[in-house]
Formats: sequence, C-alpha cells, structure tokens
Amino acid sequence: MGMKAIAYRKILVTGSTAVLGAGLRSICREFGDREFIFSSSRECDLRDREGTCSYVGSVRPDAILHLAAVSGGVGLSINHPATLLIDNVMMTFSILEAARMHAVRKTVMTLSSGMYPAGAPNPIR
Repeated sequence: MGMKAIAYRKILVTGSTAVLGAGLRSICREFGDREFIFSSSRECDLRDREGTCSYVGSVRPDAILHLAAVSGGVGLSINHPATLLIDNVMMTFSILEAARMHAVRKTVMTLSSGMYPAGAPNPIR
C-alpha cells in the first residue's frame, strides 16, 4: 500500500542570512513549485514567543525550516555559554509553539556547533 506524498508549498525559512539559509536561497529556484519565505531577525525576533507566533500566523506556512541561531564562533561560545543557550532554546520553543498554534504541517530544525581553527590546541583554552 503506497502513501501519497505531501507537498509543502509555502515554506518559511528562518536564519536566511546565515550560512545554511544563504545556501538554501542559492538553490531555491530548483524547487519552482515551492514558495520560500526567507526570514531573518529583521522580520522577527524569534526569542519573543508572542511575536514569533504572530509572525508565523501572518506568513501561514505549510512548513518551517528553522535554521536560525545566535552564534559567533568558538570564542563567543566560550565567553557567553549561558546567553547563547538561553537565546537558542527560546528561539526553538518559540518556533515550536508557533508551529503548534498555527497547525504548521512540518517543522525541520537544525543544530550546529562552532569549529576550531586549523592547528588549534585540543582542548582549546
């Protein structure tokens, strides 16, 4: 028994100005039957749950690709670990709550970590 594929026509992409978002933007023309809405912190502060829910409600996507994160390399992570954790967890919760509230059919999230420079001592201090 085969399953019918679900088409996600309108896709909200968070973090569109960072590496993954920019990469997706560069190939989105290959998916001409999809409408991508590329979002950055200029459109919505994803740490703000109410604002995020309102923004997602105004966009009305079928799917969300949550690529956004507060990041700035290993140095920032070492110097401000709690701040980064709080900001990124708040963004994740905001997106999940907005997706739930607005019955978004599919939500995909990414995780990443900082990279050490070539030749860095291990462990880095």
